[in-house]
Amino acid sequence: MGRSDRDCAVALRKGFKNESGTVVRSGCAIGLGIMKDVASRQDLADVVGKQVDADLRGYCCVALGMLGDTDPQITKFLVEIVEKVNVPELKAAAALALAKIGTSQEAIAVLRKALLDKNRYFQMSAIIALGYFRDLSTSKDLIKHFQRETNAEAKAITGVALGYIGESAPTPVLKAISVDFD
Repeated sequence: MGRSDRDCAVALRKGFKNESGTVVRSGCAIGLGIMKDVASRQDLADVVGKQVDADLRGYCCVALGMLGDTDPQITKFLVEIVEKVNVPELKAAAALALAKIGTSQEAIAVLRKALLDKNRYFQMSAIIALGYFRDLSTSKDLIKHFQRETNAEAKAITGVALGYIGESAPTPVLKAISVDFD
C-alpha cells in the first residue's frame, strides 16, 4: 500500500518512534525502507547509532539501504559500521544496505576486505553484497575466494554472488525475487 499511498509513511514513522517493541519497530523500519521514505533517514540512522537491540539496529541498516538514497554521509556511516562495529549481524546488515545503495567504491573496497573476515556469517553476507553490486572488478576476488573456500555453504554463496555479477539481465533473477530482502 505504501508505494501508492504516501500517507502510510506518517503512520509508520509514528510507530517507529513511539512503539516500544523491537518487532513492531523493525517492521516499521522495513516498511519505511520499502516506501523509500527518505524523510525517515535520520530517525533510522539514530537508532543504528544507539546501543539498543542489535536486531532492530540491523533492520534499520537494511531500511537505510532500501531508501535508495545515495547520500554520501549514509554510505560513510554504513562503511564505518562494517569496518568498526564488532557485532557480526549488524555488520552483515550494513553490508547488504551498502549493496542496496550500490554507488560507492569505498563500500566495495571494505567488502573486499571482508572476504577474509573470521566471522563466517558476516563474511557470507559481504560476499552476497559484493554480488549485488554487479561490479566486474570484484569477480577476480570472488573467484580466488571460491577456489580457496572449503566450506560448502560459503562456496555456494560465492557461486551465487558470481552469478549475480555475470548475469546479463538488467536485474538478476535471484535478486529480483528478493528486491525487498524478504
